[in-house]
Amino acid sequence: MKITQLDHGRVTPIHICRVDNEPFPADLKPGVEVELIAGSRDKTAVLKLGDVLLAVEGERGNDGRELERLFVRNRPSVTWMLNRIDDHRIILQVHEFPYALERLEMDIAVDEESVDACRNIHSGLSSVEECVSWLTDQCLLGLQDDADDKASKVVSAFLSAGAEVDSDDLDAFTLHGRSVRVFVKREEHPDGDGQRLRVTGATRTAASSGTAGVALAQGRLAFKDHSVAARQGAKLRAQLEELTSARDSFLALWRKYGEMEGALKLEDARKFGVFRYHQWGFGQSESKIRFDLEDFERLPDAIEHVQGNVYIEAAKSAPSILTNEELEWGGFEHTHTTRPFQGEVDIYSSRLRAGHLVLELQDDDDLPPEKGFLYVSLTGDWKVYERRQEAQKTIRQMSGPISYLGLLLEGSAVNTPGKNTVESLSPAVQKRVFGEHPPTPNQREAIRAALNTPDIAVIHGPPGTGKTTVIRAIVQMLDEIHGDEPGEPVKILLSGFQHDAVENVVERIEVHGVPAVKFGGRNRRDGFAEHMGRVERTCGETIAALRERLPESTPSETRRHVDDITVNYLTAPRPPAATAQMLQRVIDSAGDHLTIELLDEIREQIAELRRLARPFTQDPERQSLVRAVRALRTTNTSFEDDGARNAESLLLRFERHDGPFTLGDGEQALLDVAATWRKGDDLEFLEYLEEMRHQLLLRVVPSEGSELRSTVREAVRGLLAKVRDELEERTLEDMSGIDAVAAEFCDTLEREPYAYRRTIEELTSVRGATCQQSASHYLARQKKGEPIKYDTVIIDEAARSTPLDLLIPMTQAERRIILVGDHRQLPHIVDRHIQDELKEMYDDEEAGPSVAERVEQFIEESLFERLRRTLMEAANSRYCVTLDEQYRMHPELGDFVSREFYEKTEDLEVRSGLENDDFEHELPGYEDAVAAWLDVPVGPFGREVDGQSKSRPAEAKIIAEELKRLIDAPQEKNLSFGVITYYGAQRDEIWQALCEHGLAEQVEPNEYRVAEDYLRLPDGRERLRVGTVDAFQGKEFDVVFLSMVRSNTKRAKTPHDYQSKYGFLMSPNRMCVSMSRQRKLLIVVGDRSFLREPGADEAIAPLIAFHDDLCRGEYGCIK
Repeated sequence: MKITQLDHGRVTPIHICRVDNEPFPADLKPGVEVELIAGSRDKTAVLKLGDVLLAVEGERGNDGRELERLFVRNRPSVTWMLNRIDDHRIILQVHEFPYALERLEMDIAVDEESVDACRNIHSGLSSVEECVSWLTDQCLLGLQDDADDKASKVVSAFLSAGAEVDSDDLDAFTLHGRSVRVFVKREEHPDGDGQRLRVTGATRTAASSGTAGVALAQGRLAFKDHSVAARQGAKLRAQLEELTSARDSFLALWRKYGEMEGALKLEDARKFGVFRYHQWGFGQSESKIRFDLEDFERLPDAIEHVQGNVYIEAAKSAPSILTNEELEWGGFEHTHTTRPFQGEVDIYSSRLRAGHLVLELQDDDDLPPEKGFLYVSLTGDWKVYERRQEAQKTIRQMSGPISYLGLLLEGSAVNTPGKNTVESLSPAVQKRVFGEHPPTPNQREAIRAALNTPDIAVIHGPPGTGKTTVIRAIVQMLDEIHGDEPGEPVKILLSGFQHDAVENVVERIEVHGVPAVKFGGRNRRDGFAEHMGRVERTCGETIAALRERLPESTPSETRRHVDDITVNYLTAPRPPAATAQMLQRVIDSAGDHLTIELLDEIREQIAELRRLARPFTQDPERQSLVRAVRALRTTNTSFEDDGARNAESLLLRFERHDGPFTLGDGEQALLDVAATWRKGDDLEFLEYLEEMRHQLLLRVVPSEGSELRSTVREAVRGLLAKVRDELEERTLEDMSGIDAVAAEFCDTLEREPYAYRRTIEELTSVRGATCQQSASHYLARQKKGEPIKYDTVIIDEAARSTPLDLLIPMTQAERRIILVGDHRQLPHIVDRHIQDELKEMYDDEEAGPSVAERVEQFIEESLFERLRRTLMEAANSRYCVTLDEQYRMHPELGDFVSREFYEKTEDLEVRSGLENDDFEHELPGYEDAVAAWLDVPVGPFGREVDGQSKSRPAEAKIIAEELKRLIDAPQEKNLSFGVITYYGAQRDEIWQALCEHGLAEQVEPNEYRVAEDYLRLPDGRERLRVGTVDAFQGKEFDVVFLSMVRSNTKRAKTPHDYQSKYGFLMSPNRMCVSMSRQRKLLIVVGDRSFLREPGADEAIAPLIAFHDDLCRGEYGCIK
């Protein structure tokens, strides 16, 4: 606190001067603290400034009496110079206090709970360190100077008894700062080291709050960092270092995995090699670049090795790491000053054996060098590695806001303080998010856990249990809690493994009408622009809604129409005839709102434009004028004949001409001279008359096509401006305040779409990005180069992200991390080759089999599941909540999913929250069914097609036929459909079959899209989606077709045999996702006889249960 900000105590200003009438020292400036000591005479004093003593007295009688009263009261005080009147007169300000506490030695603890309490009035506080600095600045007087000696400097503070008004708590007191009151209480030290004083709360100082009972405290006072990291910093750091230095620790193992993954990328790039090209050109389109290669004999083998998995870069030189075998992955350096050209191989357009390689352009701005080298791009892989390394470094160095995050990841218990308790849901948020259906008890508990966790909360949500709804409620509650705090609004990051997961959450969240914004796109596409396109569609819907409620033909609406006309005219001027028509349209649309005077002006301009538009041959007045100009005589002989008469005739014609042609003052005077000429007068003016005749002819004689000339006419521009001004006046006069604002807002939205985008980008407090792209340069630019930090980080589908990627957004959280997901659904993706190498690496005599088993568990188990287990086993299990009531599926389907995928493994029953009637449908042939099996027997249709990816064309054909029949059924026009398979080859078979039925179209080789008529439902929902199971997590559809594919007679005895026979059908995670996407009806398409193969009852139990229990039951059917 600066002394000039002090307003506590009894405040008295006193004007003083020196007794000896000398000037005051120059270093006595406003804001300097001084001391007043009683003088030897009445009404005098000694002013002490450092080591200097000055005898002073009151400037006026009243000031002397005030000095006398001051010393009579003899109260503790703080005195400082308020102002210097001149060199001989100054004003002091004295603050008196009822009592003083001197020579104090007091440290006041500030911990995580203290920060939470202070955020109520200063939301920008992100750490204990920042809070200590803020409290020091607010409450301690005398620490602004001598910064290097703060520990021993005597300072002043101002306190009163009790931590609240009228409090009688003897172990508590209040510090009074410059604009806040800070509550301090004595309590037991959490580490068992006796007692401590700690900040427990803060509030703003009310304007009416008195300071009569505030005492002056002086001594060595300080706020101290008592965060977990500060109190146990050395201990925790040593503990983390010990854990992570072990080569089989969780973090060390995943660090090794990341290094091996990078080395494998480098090995693949080196196998592809480097190819020199001597020229390039555009292929069939400007998005395709054809390279002509040298030494291309090994090109076919190289392309086969990497096809479909990588980008190819073109540059003047290849990275040395590809040509120097001694360099390792960690030695990769990006040497390009600009982003190199990148493209994907277009195998169908390339002629590999002729040395022609075609790449699909990834960025319209990128073009390759004229000559150079082609090689596998490592730029993206290195960027991924760098982001992961930076996150791990933050954790190892304990430099992140949640400094002990590494210990939590390693499974160590950390004694963290609890937060202030926040109620789960306010009535306003409950109504806004949940509507008429109140949240379940566990949904409430999940929201409470997320709001109150000191670090991490884990929300486990089986299919359809409302994970996204809970996330929306958490975001709305965070805004409600912190929305009125001063400073910037709290920033929230919504992240996830895949773009679909992020988009699914982002699209449903807005705060105060401002939507969340997703940054980053797929395959280098501009995800922000892609997302803002959807935001702009929402903007269009807002405009349409506003237009509906505004009166028709309002002045505002008319003004918007006139503005459009004006912009079009100024950017593309019209010839006179078209301009006249344009002005007539202005009268037609705006005439009712314009004054008579302005309408007359417009009509006069229309008449003039129409006259100008008439061809010269149809304008006798103008023809007559031209003849008169041509009749002007400009030689001596001709002028002496009839020159004066002709000049007079021309003057008269211009006077009578009612058109655009007029004479200038000089021209008028010259013609007067010519018209009044008499024989014998001088003819020197003929030279000027000839020049004037030439200029007049240029003006009045039309050049070829001049009647069609298009120019902006200032008279027209001025009239359009007047029209707009009058319409704006009518808008304010005629419309109610609300309508006027709505019309103006609507007008702005339509006219400034990019400003709308910029505003959304700047105002949004909720940002979305995938785990990797949460650390992108674009998001860093949004934060103006500062480290990217968020108050809260929420990660959806968290079980799908590897720890390496998940740590990136987690290290950006300042207050809390909320992981939302389901480890029973799709797992994170690991490279089996690397996993096997790691197991072999740790499976040695020294490590023993238990270490190798732990390594396998670390790799297989998601970080989501690991943290969930850690929290459930620890004392803070209240921050781990499972949602246990589903609202997506028909109860029969919901109970099936619960039985097969949760009750057997998790001891978790997922109940159904809706009734059967909520899922009725009238699909022909399935009227009473929620589960169906379309049998595709081996006999007539054959078995699966073996290969790296499996397929069964017969199933694809039957799915397409049945889908076409159902999606076009007149009984149910508003149902959405999903088609799921486990294999990429079968997905392509299904696409091809759908194309034959007009449900889809092929846009590129192996690239398809849903036909336009089947893309969206009237309410905007996706009507049809086709893909592998990976594309469906987080999605839901009314009806789902599931293609089983597998149908073979392989014998199975060993686990490897079973995997070969049943493939992905044995994966409980994939089965869980694929059988829980439907709302009303799930149709499995496949070979029923395959369910009776030896060992099937154990290998594919959920499929058998679906067939036997549901399809053969009351709510099922088999076809």
